[in-house]
Order: sequence, then structure tokens, then C-alpha cells
Amino acid sequence: AKPLPRKRDTLKVALGSAVDLIDSHGRLFRYTIVDSIEANPSDGRISADSPIGKNLLGRKLNDSINWSTRYNYSNLKLVGIS
Repeated sequence: AKPLPRKRDTLKVALGSAVDLIDSHGRLFRYTIVDSIEANPSDGRISADSPIGKNLLGRKLNDSINWSTRYNYSNLKLVGIS
């Protein structure tokens, strides 16, 4: 078991953080950053080892997260950390 983030840690994304992201179309996404064993994207739990998980770790509110796949480019804005 890993400890959940403390209140002062909610200023940055860490393992166990729940994050709210908005894409360029205004859609809101809520994810929880978890270890790869617990990951289940259909339930909103993404691995810290995934491309988006790696980009989110250590980020602060209002940061932009960018990543690309072979076929598209994505840009999300971090609007909430809990």
C-alpha cells in the first residue's frame, strides 16, 4: 500500500492524486493516478507509467499537458488536483 497525498501535496500531481483536465473542446475528464497494477482507464484510474500519467506527475494547476501518438496530438489543461 502506498500513502495518499497529504493536503500540501495537492499543489502538485502525485501518485494517488485525482486530477481534472479540460481538452481543447471544453470536455472535462477526471482521472486518478495509480500504480500500473491498479490501472483501469474505463474507471478513470490511469497508470503513472502511461504517457499521460508520466506527463501529469509533478504538474501544478493550470499547467498544459501535451503528448502525441502516431496519429494525433493532444493538449489538456490541468484545472483541479485533489
